[in-house]
Amino acid sequence: MFITRECDYAVRVIRALGGEARLSVGEICERESITAPFAYKILKKLQKAELVKGYRGVHGGYSMAKS
Repeated sequence: MFITRECDYAVRVIRALGGEARLSVGEICERESITAPFAYKILKKLQKAELVKGYRGVHGGYSMAKS
C-alpha cells in the first residue's frame, strides 16, 4: 500500500495543529518540513473538507475545526 506525498503531508499538518490553538503557515512548514506552496494547497483542501479553519489578518493562521 502506497501513501501519496500529499496524504502524508496532510497528516503532518493535522498533527501539527492537533495541540495548538492557532499556527501560521510558516510555523507549520517549519515544524513539519513542508514547503509553503504545498502547505497552502493542502490547507485549502483541508479547509474545504471542514477539518481546518483559516483565520485572516495579522494574527491569522490555521486551527483544527473539530475536536
